[in-house]
Amino acid sequence: MKTPFAGWPYWWVAVGFAALALGMILMDRTALYPLLPVVGQDLRLSGAQAGAVASTYAVVYVATQIPAGVLGDRLGLKRVLSGTLVLAGLTLLAVALWARSYTTILVLMAMHGLGPPEYGPWPTAWPQMPRRR
Repeated sequence: MKTPFAGWPYWWVAVGFAALALGMILMDRTALYPLLPVVGQDLRLSGAQAGAVASTYAVVYVATQIPAGVLGDRLGLKRVLSGTLVLAGLTLLAVALWARSYTTILVLMAMHGLGPPEYGPWPTAWPQMPRRR
């Protein structure tokens, strides 16, 4: 059975998927801020609470970058990148489906902040990527 990328070099397929994932993470990171006034009005958040929602994501994101890199070194970059991408997507879906209170959105955004930190240092890992399977 042929795969869609059968004729492509493995490294270019890996780079393509990683670039797509990084693009999704960057779009996701910036999508919340323009929506904060609407979300804040819908959930009756004060300005401080809306700022705390955005700050919670940022603080967790920054605080977990180094541990995420260590986890990538120990468990393997491909496995950790895949897992964190799934975590980021599922928690963002949970925000859209279940965030109906300040506490819920705060906890979900903190959990969402655990997903993308691995993608910050991934460009430095490309020299170690295998050129073939």
